[in-house]
Amino acid sequence: MKDYSLLRELKKQGKISESFEAQLSNLSLEEVIALKLEVASKVVKGKLYGFPLYHALPNITKEAVFRWAVSICDTKTNASRLLGISLNRFNQIYKKLDLGLDKDDANTYTM
Repeated sequence: MKDYSLLRELKKQGKISESFEAQLSNLSLEEVIALKLEVASKVVKGKLYGFPLYHALPNITKEAVFRWAVSICDTKTNASRLLGISLNRFNQIYKKLDLGLDKDDANTYTM
C-alpha cells in the first residue's frame, strides 16, 4: 500500500496528464463532480433516468475517500485510522474494492 498512488496509476494509464492535474487543482470538489456528471450525461443526452444517483452518492463518495486514504497512507492501519473505521472494516472494504495491489505483508501493500 505504501507505494500506491492513484495519481501515478492514472498517469501511467494515460487517463490524465500534468496539465490536467494543474487544471483539476483549480476546481472545487463540487465543480469536479458536477462536470463529471455533465460529461456522463452527454452520452445519454442528459437523461440518467432510472439510475438512483442521489441515493448512490454516499457510496460513491465513500469509495472515493477510501481510495484517497489508500493513496496517501503507507499502511492499512494508518488508512483505517484516517477514515475512522476499524482495521477489520477497512480490510472488508479493501477486499470488496479489489484495488489490484499485491500482498506484501499483513499490513502493508505495494504495487
